[in-house]
Amino acid sequence: MLFRFYVDDQGESIFDETYIFSSTILLGDSSTRHLRQKYEATIFTDPMTAEEDLYRILSYQSSFPVDPVTGESDRPHIAIIFDDVISWIGAPLKKTSILFSIASSYRHYGIGLCCWLTQRYRALPPIVRSTVGYALIHAISSTKEQEAMSEELWQRFPGEKKGFCDALAKATSESKYHFLYLKLLDQKPAWYKNFTELGWEGSDSAGQMVHRGGPPSTWDD
Repeated sequence: MLFRFYVDDQGESIFDETYIFSSTILLGDSSTRHLRQKYEATIFTDPMTAEEDLYRILSYQSSFPVDPVTGESDRPHIAIIFDDVISWIGAPLKKTSILFSIASSYRHYGIGLCCWLTQRYRALPPIVRSTVGYALIHAISSTKEQEAMSEELWQRFPGEKKGFCDALAKATSESKYHFLYLKLLDQKPAWYKNFTELGWEGSDSAGQMVHRGGPPSTWDD
């Protein structure tokens, strides 16, 4: 995504800075070597200082004045990636940590991309799941995990819970590199195979009625 999708015509990142919080990026996975090389100075892996590191980033972003009329500012346009940080929940992070509560306010800091990567959807705190605007979902072998996701996401698409599972299967069955792309907050909700092959698109009226998602208040998290 960072090297091939969020780039301009010259192949340069559209973000002025990219910050990566990750519990695993330095553990030797060869697929992350280019990220480690390019963003070495802005990778954070220590759970004990993660909140302090994020507050420092947000404080810097807030130091740039915003025009009260136009809303324009010279502050950097940034991306923040949270990779496998759910393993930090409990010690030292709480589910109310700024690493998750930022989901409801990141746009106010000049953050153009705020992304959580996880293998367990329901492990993400409710604040993240209830504000998700776009989701990229790779093939899921666990029926239980599919059901957990469908319980929260089926409301936006036809076919109820089975409709979500069918969409996931159609989008991911041909290759492990394919994914289901959900556009959840657009005027017209839609799902795609990868970024380009439209699988379904709702009407304008459906888009206006679409639920932001997330768990019902009666669920016990």
